[in-house]
Amino acid sequence: MANARIVGGRPAVGVVCSLLALCLVFQALWTAPTTGAETGGAISGEVTDASTRAPIAGIEVCAASTVVEVEGQEEGEGEGHSRCTTTGAGGGYTLSGLASGNFYVEFRAASRALDYVPQFYNGKPAAAEAEQVSVSAGQTTTGINAALEQGGQISGSVTDASTGAPLTFVAACAVALGGRPATEEVPCAITDAKGVYTIPDLAGGSYAVEFIDLRYKYQKQFYDGKSSLGSANAVGVSPPKTTPGIDAALQRSGARPPAANGGPPTPGPTGNTEASRSPLAMGFAVIIRSPRIIVRRGLALVQLECHATCRGKLALLATRWIRHGHKKLRRTVSIGSASFAAGAGRAVTVKIRVDSVGRALLENQHGRLVCRLMISQLMPGPARTKYSDVHLVGRHA
Repeated sequence: MANARIVGGRPAVGVVCSLLALCLVFQALWTAPTTGAETGGAISGEVTDASTRAPIAGIEVCAASTVVEVEGQEEGEGEGHSRCTTTGAGGGYTLSGLASGNFYVEFRAASRALDYVPQFYNGKPAAAEAEQVSVSAGQTTTGINAALEQGGQISGSVTDASTGAPLTFVAACAVALGGRPATEEVPCAITDAKGVYTIPDLAGGSYAVEFIDLRYKYQKQFYDGKSSLGSANAVGVSPPKTTPGIDAALQRSGARPPAANGGPPTPGPTGNTEASRSPLAMGFAVIIRSPRIIVRRGLALVQLECHATCRGKLALLATRWIRHGHKKLRRTVSIGSASFAAGAGRAVTVKIRVDSVGRALLENQHGRLVCRLMISQLMPGPARTKYSDVHLVGRHA
């Protein structure tokens, strides 16, 4: 305050008033509530063992506002409406910084050392059946507890039917039988260098075990040597025990991996390429049956098929031109998305609701629009994404 005018050894009245006003401004800024995690809502509770009632540390607890975000958490997606935390030594947790709304809350083991069956609140196996938890900004919704059942396991080995050599990079998946919900996650394990696998965290019941070679060199098979889910031998699981000896001997196949654009199979990688060193990169089970996608009454009808039981998410990406000052800039925008699930060898039609931007672009292009289809495959794992060029064709009927 070098320019302050002093009168009679004291600051002038105007200066005092200015300083007082400045102090009030600083005080208002200091005490004003901040936005973000501090002003969000929270969910808290406790996770225990269903049999012993003992608290469980190391259980991951996640909250997501939509089923799509529940799936997106597995591949790092989401729109900022999902959060995760881990239970402490006493089994307690608090999920903070949540926006106001309703959330699906999932509980699952954060490491292989904990063999517990994943569940959603309140004791449901799938998000579609879960009871949503209401959250309000500045408040904590308490008592969102979970009692987790110890899981059973299925183990075995996979070999070449002709040579008996162990096969690595084969996915073994446990498909629940007996009226279990179709939306329930299908757990899988991948054979190691010795051809051995163990599928953990299984609820008690009967399963069909499916074997899929992720390099497409061997024919798909169900236990015990069956070609379809309907004819597969049921495998019983009684937690916390392991059901061993669920083995498979796979026959060689001349099939090659499908092309990235959903067209005819393409030759596999050759030479010392990164793809040849990473066979899992070839394990994409989803095929788009046609790049021509009909749009009826705002719904894009995407026909797809899966080599193995699969689930994931589709998103349509379009190019939109925007004006920035005197320049026109090209932007890629999502005009619609949807989740999908399909059984092995089954064709399904996925309906994607095209948003207002997509409908306007389609109309401006006289009912024909070139897009990119993003296919995020969550299962069989590990999660991966690919893109296909597609053509939207508008139909009024």
